[in-house]
Amino acid sequence: MGAFRNRVARLEKESAARSGLRARMSQRDVYPPGWSPKTAAQKAALESSADILFFGGAAGSLKTETLLADAARESGNPNLRAIIFRQQFTHMTDIVEKTLRLYRPMGAKYVGAPSWTWTFPSGAKIRFAYISTDKDIWEYLGPRYSFIGFDESTLHTEYQVRNMLGRLSATDRSLRLRMRLASNPGNVGAAWHKAMFLRGACPVHNPASSAEPGKLYWNMCWPSDQYPLQDPDGNGFSVAFIPGRLSDHGLLDEKYVYRLRMMSGSLAAAMEQGCWCELQGAYFANWNARKMTTPYASVGEQWWDAHFLSLDYGFGKSSASAHLHVCTQDKRIKTIGEFVAPHLPAYQFAREVVDRFVVPPIQGQRRKILIVYLDPSNFKNIGDGHTIADQINEVLEPYDLGLIAASNDRIGASTIVPCARADEFGLLREWE
Repeated sequence: MGAFRNRVARLEKESAARSGLRARMSQRDVYPPGWSPKTAAQKAALESSADILFFGGAAGSLKTETLLADAARESGNPNLRAIIFRQQFTHMTDIVEKTLRLYRPMGAKYVGAPSWTWTFPSGAKIRFAYISTDKDIWEYLGPRYSFIGFDESTLHTEYQVRNMLGRLSATDRSLRLRMRLASNPGNVGAAWHKAMFLRGACPVHNPASSAEPGKLYWNMCWPSDQYPLQDPDGNGFSVAFIPGRLSDHGLLDEKYVYRLRMMSGSLAAAMEQGCWCELQGAYFANWNARKMTTPYASVGEQWWDAHFLSLDYGFGKSSASAHLHVCTQDKRIKTIGEFVAPHLPAYQFAREVVDRFVVPPIQGQRRKILIVYLDPSNFKNIGDGHTIADQINEVLEPYDLGLIAASNDRIGASTIVPCARADEFGLLREWE
């Protein structure tokens, strides 16, 4: 009962805070002259009290315009410092054109390279910047920002967005601290967006399991390591998702939707409907969770089954991943374990792999692991005479395991890895 009363009290407090927030918003928010939200989704995004909001959906659903209008709402406050990221500066053309229409009528002045900054009459500033790789975040970890935006956020990794959250701060407590993401479905960051904001389900075809539009969620975790956004004492961040739909407005020509339908594969549904069922560009474009996943209990893994590990030390030289696979008695291979971690030294990464996949017993016995594949680039001597492969092998050796170079062909690897040594190891006869 005590926990229930505490939860009710917290929800009442949150509701009161949101009411107060909306009242303050109406008093101090600034929009471009003559501009107002064009859709219910735009209005909901601008009114959201979420600490981290993801406005994601169909192409043409006004996501970028919403992000830019949101960033400038407190431009009457001279202490506003906002920053909006894209994946490359070459992607900024569309944003700059939109801000010329939105910010110039507000009296703001724009300075391009190298500052890429709009300065408003009050002294408030909105800066544009880019993060192409994980290492680029170090360029931005000094200043504080009360508003941080990522346009086309699924082009960004969890690591990039997560670490920029640490710069969400202001000495002026009247400023509202918030992070805003906007994107279509797909690309390399789509999987972590779907897990964190959509609760792992497509809002178009599985709305009952997906996030409720606009609802604040306090129980979400960062997908890579399941680190919670809220601690046991209730401190942390709320997240929310608002879907954008092309049908929300009639601003575009009537043929636009038909041109979207001409796009290939799952991109057509993603761009027209905001469908997240298949994540185009997320490593393998043909991924289909309905066809390619199964409950672990139905796998039928036995300790004596032939297992193998696949390791990749570094996505963009920032993260390492490991996957555990098993060839079951039906001669099919299933992936039954995954581990991804940023910035781990090679020895520590190898130790984690051993502790997670090699040492733990199944049915009282250690798994029969026959092969450990590693990205071939990790076998290269980088000048110190001690390769990444050497370091990982030192940890694996006590367990009678050693590394074999895998193929680094992105598409071909799905067939090359299992087939390359099938005869030698008797590992499989069919790939699933």
